[in-house]
Amino acid sequence: MTQSNLTFTESPEIPKGYKKTEICNIPEDWLIQKFKDCCIKIQDGNYGAFYPKSNEFLSYGIPFLTSKVLGKSGRINYDKIDYISEEKHLELKKAQLKLDDVLLTNRGGSVGAVALVNAIIQHGNIGPQLTLLRVNGCVKSNYLYQYMKSNLFQNQISEIDSGSAMNFFGIKATENFQIPFPPSLDEQQKIATALSDTDALISELEKLIEKKQAIKTATMQQLLTGKTRLPEFALREDGTPKGYKDSELGQIPENWGVYPLKSLLKSQPKYGINAAATQLSGDLPTYIRITDIDENGKFNPSEKVGVDSPLSGNYILEQGDIVLARTGASVGKSYLYDKDDGELVYAGFLIKISPAPNLLCSKYLSIYLQTKEYWDWIATNSMRSGQPGINGNQYASLKIVLPSFNEQLKISRIFKDIDRDLEQLKIKLDKVTLLKQGMMQELLTGKTRLV
Repeated sequence: MTQSNLTFTESPEIPKGYKKTEICNIPEDWLIQKFKDCCIKIQDGNYGAFYPKSNEFLSYGIPFLTSKVLGKSGRINYDKIDYISEEKHLELKKAQLKLDDVLLTNRGGSVGAVALVNAIIQHGNIGPQLTLLRVNGCVKSNYLYQYMKSNLFQNQISEIDSGSAMNFFGIKATENFQIPFPPSLDEQQKIATALSDTDALISELEKLIEKKQAIKTATMQQLLTGKTRLPEFALREDGTPKGYKDSELGQIPENWGVYPLKSLLKSQPKYGINAAATQLSGDLPTYIRITDIDENGKFNPSEKVGVDSPLSGNYILEQGDIVLARTGASVGKSYLYDKDDGELVYAGFLIKISPAPNLLCSKYLSIYLQTKEYWDWIATNSMRSGQPGINGNQYASLKIVLPSFNEQLKISRIFKDIDRDLEQLKIKLDKVTLLKQGMMQELLTGKTRLV
């Protein structure tokens, strides 16, 4: 085996015992090769006229994988696998999968996603959005898989100019990607195992978060509809169970009511300030816009910005305030102000609502704004010509099934505990993910060697 000619004369900046390549500095005893030199097969699922027609996909049979099956984390979404018959499978010979093949998404929104073929999907087929790579023995499959998830490889994809608005790269580009690796298969295995162990921890944390989120969703459905009552609110004074009554929103507990949101607020919904964002500096307040609110209702901007306006003081959020997105694809998204986020001024595409004390608990409302009932209401009321949107008057007309304020507080405390547990799991996941990135940088460049 010969080393690639993509090496350069050692310079003073290169650590002793290392050499420079186009990808990174690597140990002198390591190799760097193009994918075509360490794979016996690189093939996408472009079958031309043989590609399965829509009526040829089945509910069971031989797995047929497309880009929707691969996630950025390397996990395979088995629920999105299509299936074909044995007869159709035999027609698609050139891109049939073998155990330990590496899969790569070559186009679309998930371009660069990678997966390792396991016993569940081996012998399956892939569509044209995926490319399979089968190693020739100089590199281990699990080492190649871990490398292809790293920034060392993903950066090579980013540098490709396909000349198209759609992210895409073909077989030729894939063949010319480069991989640095130790010549020892034993060292490759040790590196892959160390990274795989960290993947397993990440996967377990992701599953715990999914499970906790599912518990939260189920608990919301039970407690916020009154289908399940907390023990201290479930009985009448004589000890008999409280019943249910009919309402315009269906059956509800006998001592609950249906109220329009406007009757539960301190003031009318208020639109945010129409001002441009500016660099955050000096005494400028922080600006919160629709894009700064994440899918979990947290203030999570990619970069904090400020707002410079003499009217900013009229739009500062206070404890208990909630802002709602009023237009665009994010309509309905909400954020409950958290004083730990600092002083925030809300932007014009947001609407502020301020629940009245002793009538509506802000935390309870923020939980309701995550329920299926709320999002069904959003879908129904936001449909209009052009962009979807809901104005302040529409939000004020939103009808809510509501228990007493005391019961709202008790229900809210339960969700505070669930949210705290979720937040701790997500923090741990972020830390382990960051650790994995650091391990990749160290192990896949030979900066740290496993003895």
